[in-house]
Amino acid sequence: MEGKRTSVPARLAYGIIVDTQVIRTAPERFIYSGIGDMVSKITALYDWQFEAAAGYTKVNDFAVMIAKKAVNSFVRTPFQSITEELFLRELLDSLAMSGIANEIAGSSAPTSGSEHLISHALDKLLEQPQLHGIQVGIATYLMALVQEHRYVRVNTIFTDTGFWDYVAALGMKKEDFRRAIDLAPSIKPHRHTYLHEEQYRETAKRLLEEDEILRRVLR
Repeated sequence: MEGKRTSVPARLAYGIIVDTQVIRTAPERFIYSGIGDMVSKITALYDWQFEAAAGYTKVNDFAVMIAKKAVNSFVRTPFQSITEELFLRELLDSLAMSGIANEIAGSSAPTSGSEHLISHALDKLLEQPQLHGIQVGIATYLMALVQEHRYVRVNTIFTDTGFWDYVAALGMKKEDFRRAIDLAPSIKPHRHTYLHEEQYRETAKRLLEEDEILRRVLR
């Protein structure tokens, strides 16, 4: 819309057909984008539970179970290369399962939290945003630090897959992420993620400067 990425309502697919040979031979940035989006379920689920604990919503335990199973199955998959058949199948299966979790929940809450709000804010702020999953992946690691929840696991999968090395070559700016953090709550004002509270926005901005990994991959 007006040259910017936007989200629109859609029906649940009747089925999904994927040619893994096409995926395997595609530019690796697209696989990295899928990895970033898949790992984001870790922080999204924690945001949803945080939101429920604060009295803003109710959690659907079945949707949580599906989304959690999807991301755990993926991050525990052994691999030597991100183009291996097993790795790609796990990534695709897990992304599909995440979509089912959303349908069960009746919203995107099981798979989209504060990390997605940062990415959507970047889409608004930047003339040329990076791929959705790349932005989401970086924001996932940042928010896992803020939540103090599974950030070691997030870092391990991003290190082992080469995601961080790819990100470091992009020249993305910490200042853009700072601005996106401040804008994030307005993207979905009806939600109440960690970033909807000022103390956690300030923590996120501080970590942009202090965390060793983020200092390495962002300018």
